[in-house]
Amino acid sequence: AAPPPHGAMHSEFAQVKESLGKIEATLVEQRSEMVQQRSEISHIEQLLTGPKSSPTPSTLGRTAVQVLEASQNWIRLQGTGDAVLQHQVAAGLAAFRTERSLVQAFTPHLQRLVQRASDALGIPLVLVNTETHAYFKDPHGGAASAPDMLVTHPAFYRWKCGNDDANFSGPGYLFGEGASWCLRDCWEVIIEWKTSMGSDHCGALGEAIEYARRKSYVFKNEENVAADVQGRQFTRLMLCDHKGFHLVLCHGGQAVRCVFGEWIDPGSVQALVDFFSRGFQTESLNRAWVDAIKLLCGQLNLVVIDPCQQEPSCFLGSGGCGRVFRVCEGFQGGEQCALKVGLGDVACSQIREEWSKYEEFSSDFGDAREAVISVSKHFEASDRTFAAILVKPVGQPLPATKKCISSALEGLMKLSRAGFGHGDARRDNVVWTRDECCKWLDLRTIYRAEDIEESFVQDAATFLQSFDVNPPLEFDVTARSSFSGENLEDLLKMFSSIWKRKK
Repeated sequence: AAPPPHGAMHSEFAQVKESLGKIEATLVEQRSEMVQQRSEISHIEQLLTGPKSSPTPSTLGRTAVQVLEASQNWIRLQGTGDAVLQHQVAAGLAAFRTERSLVQAFTPHLQRLVQRASDALGIPLVLVNTETHAYFKDPHGGAASAPDMLVTHPAFYRWKCGNDDANFSGPGYLFGEGASWCLRDCWEVIIEWKTSMGSDHCGALGEAIEYARRKSYVFKNEENVAADVQGRQFTRLMLCDHKGFHLVLCHGGQAVRCVFGEWIDPGSVQALVDFFSRGFQTESLNRAWVDAIKLLCGQLNLVVIDPCQQEPSCFLGSGGCGRVFRVCEGFQGGEQCALKVGLGDVACSQIREEWSKYEEFSSDFGDAREAVISVSKHFEASDRTFAAILVKPVGQPLPATKKCISSALEGLMKLSRAGFGHGDARRDNVVWTRDECCKWLDLRTIYRAEDIEESFVQDAATFLQSFDVNPPLEFDVTARSSFSGENLEDLLKMFSSIWKRKK
């Protein structure tokens, strides 16, 4: 066959070249998208796990000052009105040679400012000395740290008073720590003290900013902690010495604004009152929890228990759909109940489901009623921003003893004999009460059992696995035998490693 004309060959070559060019452009575009995706993934991983190591406090502070000065957010207080201290009183602070004695002397002044903020908001706020209690976790596995003071709602701290605290005490002084690390999105103001920051305040500022960095990390395997992805995670840091203060607003772990002044400055009282209260005046996560608790207490006639030596914390625990607080009905000293609160559509739906299951099945519990928690009230905000149920009695996490484990299994057996399976019989879903009996809770998963013996076997196996013990091969046979004979001794032998490991 004759070869194609030269012009035809040239045209075909041009088409091939054009096609290759398009393919190359597509590959370049895809590569660019992959690089962008990798960058986004790296950014997300850093948000979730934090950087591999923390910079020194001096580096943190120096960088923050440079950024704030460049953005004109490093601001000298200019105000009118009352000063926190008169000149003569302020001059006397220089005589305190230790940080602890300075804090002790200044605490009454801060108490008055916090009370003014509390009165203005109509929300109870407390000033808690936390300097001897290390509760700020290190995301890199190092030692926990202890800020000097915390301003928060009473529901979010734990009373704790050691010997050093007792020696430091004064009228109305409160000592303790954050009630739980998962509540850190509710710790509004963190206060750090130095006797004197001197001219180079970068190290002290960086030390304070590190608290905001730790507070904003999302640790691996965490539940019930709101990440900073919605842009609502703010921390207010107050850095103080004998001369004055720095009021630092942080978003995530970055300082975004700092107002500094002296105790004798006109307008310093109002500046500090505003600083303590402003976080509760914005759409913050902290404000969302405080609003929910305040409204629920009003609607359900409840009061939050004030933490004390007898009842160190009103926070009882958290789970996938909410946080649980110890409250009293009517007044301090009234009957204690547990208030389970959830924020957002998902939590509202789960709490509503738990209430509905209890309403539907409780009349058929029979003898099993004594084995499950009583759900007495339900409330849901009209816009579904939060919901809650009120349960009683209040219990504590199940101790790993033979007596407690036997009581929990007896409760599951009663529930099965009444025709129900729990469906999620983990250790986290049962409490030990002051009456020394077990109560199963979190009833969202309860169901009517077609085979009551099988439901008991499944629930008992789940219960054993929740102690990190795998059921042995003969577990099913033993569980069925125990259920039919109403004798738990043989079954308890399979749980014996749990209480023996404690010894």
